[in-house]
Amino acid sequence: MQRAIQVARNIQKTTDRRVFFLTFTRGDAQNQVIELNTEGQLRLGITSDGSALPVYSRATEVISGGAKIAGTPFTLYDTGAFYESFKMSNVDGDSVTISADTVKPNKDLLEYGDLIGLTDGNITKLVNYIIPIIRDIVIKEALK
Repeated sequence: MQRAIQVARNIQKTTDRRVFFLTFTRGDAQNQVIELNTEGQLRLGITSDGSALPVYSRATEVISGGAKIAGTPFTLYDTGAFYESFKMSNVDGDSVTISADTVKPNKDLLEYGDLIGLTDGNITKLVNYIIPIIRDIVIKEALK
């Protein structure tokens, strides 16, 4: 009976802020956020507010040797350095901060819009991804 009481106390001490923090300090959850931002949005030419990035011109297609197709949206993936710079720079009890190096020689990529952050659709995908993580954290916190 004492163990049941202890589990109940542990559950009471496990706040939503703690569960949020424990969830997003995990590498897999952080990687999912970054992947949704880079591969699930930018690679498709979509900003964090759901707007479309500009499209490549015919001149860009020619200059790139066909690597960038006229009429398709910018992906902001050239060398990969921008995508690789994405990281979770802060996690607290109710928010996460994603950062990336948007400044390139003679250009700040933010001129194309809000690039860092998730669209509503990708937030929904993230929630679906973290539900099992949250469940495991709550169980672990209760049984410790």
